[in-house]
Amino acid sequence: MARKPRLYHDIDGVLFGEYTMFPGARPVYQLRPGTRDWFRWALKRFELVWLTTWRPDDLKGLLSTRTGLYLEHVWEQSRYLEFQTDLNLPVQTKVEALKRDVQNYDGLWLWIDDFPEGIPMEFPKTSLVAVQPFGAMALMELTTRLPARVKRLAEGRS
Repeated sequence: MARKPRLYHDIDGVLFGEYTMFPGARPVYQLRPGTRDWFRWALKRFELVWLTTWRPDDLKGLLSTRTGLYLEHVWEQSRYLEFQTDLNLPVQTKVEALKRDVQNYDGLWLWIDDFPEGIPMEFPKTSLVAVQPFGAMALMELTTRLPARVKRLAEGRS
């Protein structure tokens, strides 16, 4: 059986959408609808790797029974990629962590993020999937976009 592609998964702007209820109001992040279905779909198709500024304990807590999500299995079936979020320190950043993780990996991979600082130039654009941080349907849209992208990546390898 072929290995599942890796899916590097951000949180804010992907799992949480940015919403503004009133004109001029400050946007707030809210969990997008369909989160449970999203993970059911994604775990069947991808090796899930968290690439987020959320700390592991906070992410594990989000997915827990305490929050009402009952998604502990998502944490158990995924991996967290450590990196340093303070860009003033001479340590690994999000981009450097991903570079290191894919360096000796010969499988297909995708990175879903809202890329608030811009899409990193160091990566092939075919592996980067920008997610619109606004609106309710972003996770549903990914269920169409990601298989098409995986197919293009696979065709490019043959």
